[in-house]
Amino acid sequence: MGLSISPQSLWARPALNPPAQSPSQPAAESVKAKAEERAAFDQFKAQRYAEILSHEQAHQSAAGSLGGGIHIDFDSNGVAVGGHVPIKIPPLDPNNPETSYQSYSQVRNAALAPGDPSGQDCAVASKAQALMGQAQVLMARKKQKNPKEAES
Repeated sequence: MGLSISPQSLWARPALNPPAQSPSQPAAESVKAKAEERAAFDQFKAQRYAEILSHEQAHQSAAGSLGGGIHIDFDSNGVAVGGHVPIKIPPLDPNNPETSYQSYSQVRNAALAPGDPSGQDCAVASKAQALMGQAQVLMARKKQKNPKEAES
């Protein structure tokens, strides 16, 4: 058996005059495009983190001693998707409704501190506002029962 050459094998021969573009050039362009895409994604991640951190810092700052630490949530790609700051809402103190009112006012202000409050932020502010109303009722009753003590 001898060697046979088919017409297809002749077509598979390397070209004698290679193209002007080297084979590594498309790979280099692909690497560059991927690097640019990665840089844009990293910038997006950093911007998103900064936005959420700023929002949560506004809550934390306004909450004062009623606020806890900032928690930021991330998706599977490491992109910040949300966050929260726990805020203590003390129970209404019937013996000292003024202090309760001040606490609830602070909670409401903390919930609405960011320029773009979320639905959850508005719900907390609404709850605090309702508690402020209850504290005002107790303050009015206290004032009616003992007007001299309420003035001092």
